[in-house]
This record gives sequence, C-alpha cells and structure tokens, in this order.
Amino acid sequence: MKDNAILKSVVRGYTCKVLHDDDPMSPDDWDNVGTIYSNSRNYNPQGHTMDEIMVETGVRDSEMQIDPNYLFVRIYAYEHGGIALHHATGPRTCGWDERLFGVMAVHKDKAAKEFGDLTNPDNFEKVMKCLEGEVEDWDCYYQGCVYGYEVLDEDGCVVDSCWGFYDKPEEVLKEAEAAANAIADEVEREAAEEAAHIAYYESIIEPFWID
Repeated sequence: MKDNAILKSVVRGYTCKVLHDDDPMSPDDWDNVGTIYSNSRNYNPQGHTMDEIMVETGVRDSEMQIDPNYLFVRIYAYEHGGIALHHATGPRTCGWDERLFGVMAVHKDKAAKEFGDLTNPDNFEKVMKCLEGEVEDWDCYYQGCVYGYEVLDEDGCVVDSCWGFYDKPEEVLKEAEAAANAIADEVEREAAEEAAHIAYYESIIEPFWID
C-alpha cells in the first residue's frame, strides 16, 4: 500500500504520520472575527461585496472609501488554475500578477467586544493579527494545505488520529508525537498497575500452597 505521509517519525514504538486532510472544514463554518468582502467574480467565499462597507468620502461624488467604523486588512490574490491569497496591511508589495481581491474586515464594535478597548495598542494589534490569520486560513483551505495525523502501533493499526490542522506539517508532527507519548505513557501505566496487581495476589496466595 502506498504511503501518503508527508512527514513521519517513530516515537516509543509508535509511528506518527502527517497526511493531507482531503475533506477539511471550511473556515466559513468557524466562529470567525472577520468577514471577507470581495467583488471577485470567480471566488467570493462568504458572499459579501465591497459595496457593503464602502461609503462616500464627501470629497468628490465618485470617491469612495471603506467605512471608518471597520478595521481591515487588504487581501491580494493570485489566480492560476486555483487561487492563493495574501494579506497586506500597507501599500501593495506583491508581484505584478497578483491583484487586489478584497478585504478581511470587522466592525469596531464587534472587535471591541472580542478584544477590549481598541485605543489600547495591544488590543488593536491583536485584532489585526487575527484578521491576518483568518486570511491565511482561507489561503490554506484554497490551496489544500490542511493536514491531519495518524498514530499507528507496531501492528500498523491506527490508535489515534486528528484532522483539520491549518498549520505547518512540522507543527502537526509535533502534535502527533505528543499523542504518541501520551499513549505510550498510558500503556506503561496500565502495565505497571497490572504487574502490581499480579504481584499482590501472588503474595497473598503463596502461603497457602502446600508442597
């Protein structure tokens, strides 16, 4: 059978494998802070358009800007068969073949409820990092960079598994190794308890043996 593991290691007799998650949960099913607003014709994962958060500036009739009641990070996209997303909190610095996709935005009232007073620089930074992280999650989802792990015993049977990691394979392997260590600890604990029970009963029974 073909081994599809991306990364693999052996911990205390258990084989840890990192694999692609072929059926990951969409980030849209999570309780996210931000919402994607995009006018893309090919990809609009949450069905919201930029028009929903654009307001007139009052400078010229045709000039619009994002509603100042929202915090946001810009999203750039590269489409070539699939799509790759990239966030940028400042002026565009991406390659010539990327385009502005939209924004990941959150109303300030919601952000304040989640993170506290936004005049606090630490809270403001947490909001922006959260929005950036949610863009990265969508990028992982679209590119198929979602993983899971399996822990197998010496007979090749799966004794533990977990899926839906939007993280680097190396970090997922650490999770698998931690699970393997926990399983090995439990097996050793149960074996020690069993040995203690056997020794106890043998100590009770032995005086009653008659030669």
